[in-house]
Amino acid sequence: MAQIDNEKMWASMLNYEPTTEEKERIGKALRNGRNFPFGMVTGILIRGALREQGLMEKDGEIVDYAPQFEVGDWVVHGKSTCCVSEVLDRQLVVIAPSLFGGVKTLYDAADVHKWTLADAKKGDFLCCDDGTESKVIFISHGCDDNLYLAYAGYAKDKGEEMFFTDETCCLAKKEFIRPAKDDEKLVLKEQIDIHGYHWNLDRMELEKKPKDTICMSFPQSEYAQMQQDMNELEVRVKTLEERLFHIESKDMPLGGNSCV
Repeated sequence: MAQIDNEKMWASMLNYEPTTEEKERIGKALRNGRNFPFGMVTGILIRGALREQGLMEKDGEIVDYAPQFEVGDWVVHGKSTCCVSEVLDRQLVVIAPSLFGGVKTLYDAADVHKWTLADAKKGDFLCCDDGTESKVIFISHGCDDNLYLAYAGYAKDKGEEMFFTDETCCLAKKEFIRPAKDDEKLVLKEQIDIHGYHWNLDRMELEKKPKDTICMSFPQSEYAQMQQDMNELEVRVKTLEERLFHIESKDMPLGGNSCV
């Protein structure tokens, strides 16, 4: 058991500034309760004072503080789910997923918790990744016994690919499920588009697109390549036309065409 410096402990308790989450918990208790939440506040002050001394309570004992998070962990802060990019002394640098590459934010470690399946909501883009060549990206529909239900998903296993929309995704290794990264979300969205569907987030439905729009569905990467090929072809045609005009001008008699 770690040793506690009583004088430092009292000083830390008196000067401790609760985190944002702790303040919200105290405020909620004050609004909902008739009496002042002395027990809650005392516990918050004690845990905060212990952290100030590099200590923490674990299983009823005072032990040396150990970081609860690692780089790559997914954590929840309020309604936001983020990925840890750096672990500081008592804070975390996290990256909030976005279509613009993610935004770095600094959070107090005490204000977040590790993401679990219990945090997953209907409509979330998730990924089952065990670190091998096998990966499943899907839109969460919920849990049913040993099956994880999905509105749609894309599976890739050793070169084999499969797109499914049957709302059933059997994932035995639930411990490997995590929020999907931005690039993984784009992969699934492209697959949904290619197969003639549209994900309606507001209605939580996978909608079938009209047939006249399906033929125009291309992955963004293929569309960009097509555009590049078209531009190169246009340049080559223009160059060829200029050469032909030059040859015709060179062979044409002075004064233009003449009839004998």
